[in-house]
Amino acid sequence: LEPMMMILPGTKATVQTISKVILPFTSSILTKQNAATAITAELASTTTAVSTTTSLTLWTTLLSAMRGGAQATAAAAAASGSADLGRIKFRLEALHSYGVITALLMGASLRLYSCTPRQQQLGRNLDNVVKRLFTIAVATSVMSGSYTTVVFSLIGLYSKRALGASNDAGFLEFFDATRLIRYSGYDSFLVTLMTFVLSFVLSMNLNNSGKFRWIITVYSIIFAIFCWFKWSGVMVL
Repeated sequence: LEPMMMILPGTKATVQTISKVILPFTSSILTKQNAATAITAELASTTTAVSTTTSLTLWTTLLSAMRGGAQATAAAAAASGSADLGRIKFRLEALHSYGVITALLMGASLRLYSCTPRQQQLGRNLDNVVKRLFTIAVATSVMSGSYTTVVFSLIGLYSKRALGASNDAGFLEFFDATRLIRYSGYDSFLVTLMTFVLSFVLSMNLNNSGKFRWIITVYSIIFAIFCWFKWSGVMVL
């Protein structure tokens, strides 16, 4: 502006007047920009703090569950009347799987019963005893399997009905009340499995003759014991 004031005398006062108007306006803009920058920095700091707090909460929850805190969480959910739908879904699917496996074992037992000779014969006491044992094993397998399938199907059905109606408190009360029934269903499942294996071994004995009859019977018994040993190893974990 100095060259202009030298060329145009009389403009000095005008320039001073303009400066008095522009400088405060410019200062105001810079002040607002500084304030906006400060607010942005504060928001970034707050966001970082919230993210850190959320991460710590997630890690704390995970460690608590690993150290047995899941039971406390379940108790708190029961007290508040709310249900963890994710975990409940897995539990109901497990009950459904028990029912499906048991139904398959029942079908296999009935198939063995239909294709195994069961008529009693005079003078063949050993065969008659094996046939009676086979019939008892199949009957036990089918009846215990029916109990397991119906129990788990009913529990799953009523549980899903309560959850579908948003009745979490009613579901938790129902699931706790049927705890002993579920345990009996598990025991019945094991009975179904054992009697099916026994009926299969007896069917091998009755469907063969001569020396091979006893060879296949011994082989089936050894393999059944091996399988049961492995199955029980998984179940007790």
